[in-house]
Amino acid sequence: DILRPLVEAAAVICGQKYVPGDDNGRRFRRIADHVRACTMAIHENVLPGPNKQNYVIRRLMRRAGLDGHQL
Repeated sequence: DILRPLVEAAAVICGQKYVPGDDNGRRFRRIADHVRACTMAIHENVLPGPNKQNYVIRRLMRRAGLDGHQL
């Protein structure tokens, strides 16, 4: 799994252990997936902004930040 290093890094930053079956494991996986999606979109020159396609990036970043805060 190529997202596993991102999940492990998020777990280390939050000071928690990654357990795939619990709610925190789901949050770690969602953070990793949102980071991956934002990275790919920014690579394609879709930057956060008020337009329709740009708003998606803002929403992904906001959701990943909320999950990090809840952890």
